Amino acid sequence: MIDANDVLSPSAISPDGQWLLLSSQSGRRDDIFVCRADGSDLRRLTDDVYRDRWPRWSRDGREVFFYSNRTGRFEIWSIRADGSGLRRISDLPDRDIHFPTLSPSGDRLIASTQTDGESWITDPARPWTPGNARRLEGLGTSDEWLIPIDWSRDGRRLLGPMMSGAGTINAFGVYDITSGGTGRLSVRHPLGDGYRLAWLPDSRRVLVIDRQSRIQLVDTVTGRHRTLLENSPWRFWGNVPPISPDGRTIYLGALKAQSDIWMVGR
Repeated sequence: MIDANDVLSPSAISPDGQWLLLSSQSGRRDDIFVCRADGSDLRRLTDDVYRDRWPRWSRDGREVFFYSNRTGRFEIWSIRADGSGLRRISDLPDRDIHFPTLSPSGDRLIASTQTDGESWITDPARPWTPGNARRLEGLGTSDEWLIPIDWSRDGRRLLGPMMSGAGTINAFGVYDITSGGTGRLSVRHPLGDGYRLAWLPDSRRVLVIDRQSRIQLVDTVTGRHRTLLENSPWRFWGNVPPISPDGRTIYLGALKAQSDIWMVGR
């Protein structure tokens, strides 16, 4: 059952392009939904009082990773696509950890603590132990750090907002896994909350949605920008915009504000 106050936004597209994961927002609680790419067969995947957020498909499309406050703090969890098999992935005492990001091969998962610049990498199929989960180094500088939210399809680079010590986001960054270096790329317009970014399948260009719902395409090699959409009557909603496996379709949640004036005769 869907609450009348739920606002559902697309969060991830399955590897075969057939199924969408959606997040509920503005309702009484945060749950995860799944439906076909055309919007049919909508159903809940989680149905509880906890904050279940940021759902991501496994690379075989059988499992969904997300973060949730089921233990009293946010940790990484997974659940099968049919709603069974709930299990906890992370075990990071006394800190919240967010934003599960899967490698193209599916054998690595990155998650971040958000507030202190720490990101962790692990094999999600194995227990969270010191031998499996380790911190990623070099994600930024002392003044700002990268929060990884999307992994390029060639497996070489991570994408995410650059968070300053003051908690502001004015650019996004690209982290090269091989060299261990982070490059900073600005955008032409205010970036907004900084989480509406996604790699295109070519692992070079990035789709960016800014605060004014302008959609930009940024070449991470040349730094060139191209505006795809502006002056939209819609306010785009959600985080990493799902892009179909062939790169030809973008799935976006959007809100349209409307104000009416009524006169009632006595």
